Amino acid sequence: MHTTIVLCLIAFALSIDYSVGLITLQAYWKHVHGAESLFGVIFGLYDGFVIIVTPAIAWLLNNTKLKYKFVFIVGLLLNIIGNVVYSFAFALDTWVLILLGRAVSGIGASVVPLLIMYVAMVMNGESQKPAVGYIKYTAAITRVIGPVLGILLALIKTTNHFFNEYTVTGWIPAFICVVVLVIVLFWKEDEPAPSLLPAEQKNENTGYLEIIKIFLPIISLGFITTFIYWYFVGNGYVMALHRYHIIHNSHDPGNWYYPGIGSFVLAFGLFYFFQDFMSGNIGLCMSSIGLFITSTFFLCKLDVIFYIAVGLTTFCYAVLVPSINIQNNLLARRHKNLLGNIMGVSIVALAVFQSVARFVGPACFMLFKDVVRTPDCNITDPEHYNVTGCKIEGYIPSSMGFIIGSFVITVICLYLSIRMATPKEPNSENSVQSV
Repeated sequence: MHTTIVLCLIAFALSIDYSVGLITLQAYWKHVHGAESLFGVIFGLYDGFVIIVTPAIAWLLNNTKLKYKFVFIVGLLLNIIGNVVYSFAFALDTWVLILLGRAVSGIGASVVPLLIMYVAMVMNGESQKPAVGYIKYTAAITRVIGPVLGILLALIKTTNHFFNEYTVTGWIPAFICVVVLVIVLFWKEDEPAPSLLPAEQKNENTGYLEIIKIFLPIISLGFITTFIYWYFVGNGYVMALHRYHIIHNSHDPGNWYYPGIGSFVLAFGLFYFFQDFMSGNIGLCMSSIGLFITSTFFLCKLDVIFYIAVGLTTFCYAVLVPSINIQNNLLARRHKNLLGNIMGVSIVALAVFQSVARFVGPACFMLFKDVVRTPDCNITDPEHYNVTGCKIEGYIPSSMGFIIGSFVITVICLYLSIRMATPKEPNSENSVQSV
């Protein structure tokens, strides 16, 4: 349990800076004269570095004497440096430091998926399921409560160039990382049991096509479900939590936001009491299918239905998050000798493709969005707001064909994932009891 707490603290520290700055980042970017065309790059940096950095580190952990503790320490240090650089952009009046700071922080945050790899390759079977769940829920809940903290921090009004409503979203995450870093320094990394270690080399008689066949279904399932969630709910948050929308219509963010955060908390509570059910195949099936059933609510443009859809869809996704990662870990451990020195890469591959989906979902929304604001809205100069009669409206474009097509793909991936997760030879020494 001690190790699980440390891993959860790392997940919290490396997730809070991304979410806490969502509310003030756009105004901060405008204040330092950042180009609007580059603004989206800031958000893409985090998921972009997960795609590049995480698999490379996973391979090094499998093939060298690199220690997890060292990787976690470096990740926290980079996050601290990145947030400090981000905070100095205001005083030096340059958008370059915002971009640089987010890039460095993004490299540090690419450590988060490796927490799941640590659980799969070091911790024993009894502690694996709760550890994965607690880590994933810590990161997820941190990302949804971050904007709430950001709203409160946006109320800070000061002329200080180093500590104000914009820079505080860098200083606070940096401070949190410093505290967690001290804890990690005193933490002792566990030694993996010999039974968990893969073969030193991959079986030469088995090609990579066999590995792809085994892991493609569950990775595809993770991609399509994450894409759907972030396409619908993620962009709903963006519209509802828009800074200038908040100024004009303060009740809207709550109507959108509270069902979402409430769903994550409820899912975490259920996971705490019903881990076997929620982390097994039943939980995986119910959450995947439920995600698409509830997403049909977004076809209705009535606000109250939108709010209900946010809550229901978020709940399904919140149940899916730990269950799909637990199943992926079990699959990797079951085929550890087949994977050999690429076992770690196979584990983090799910996180990599989910990161791609988190980027592609909002990107597709931006291509088809229909967001309207009145011409007299001043949303470019944060020091001279003009919100009289300002209104921002929008809807998430979709169709029943889009949802049905995605649903069919999901069912196929779900069926193949469960099929691959079922051991063909239950009595073999490499089999892991199915959950």
